[in-house]
Amino acid sequence: MGGNRSLGPGLGGITAVSLATGLARNTIMAGVGEVAYRQAHPKAAVRVAIRGPGGGRKPLTETDPGLQRALEALVDPATRGHPESALRWTCKSTGTG
Repeated sequence: MGGNRSLGPGLGGITAVSLATGLARNTIMAGVGEVAYRQAHPKAAVRVAIRGPGGGRKPLTETDPGLQRALEALVDPATRGHPESALRWTCKSTGTG
């Protein structure tokens, strides 16, 4: 929406929209680029995903290989359920008192 609003005001439009909305200038400029592309290619497929493939944080189990074992060791004495099942229950309390 910010990209669409900054198309009209002319010189200083992106800065004005940035100040009014609190959006970063590069975010607004990306929106302007998207609006211009949609105007030039109205029949093009709309991309639903914002983030590119491979974007985002890696799972914690990848960045810290010992994490899953440590968590299982922490709750294992208090777990119930079949050990082969993905669903397990724990009776561990989080209370301090």
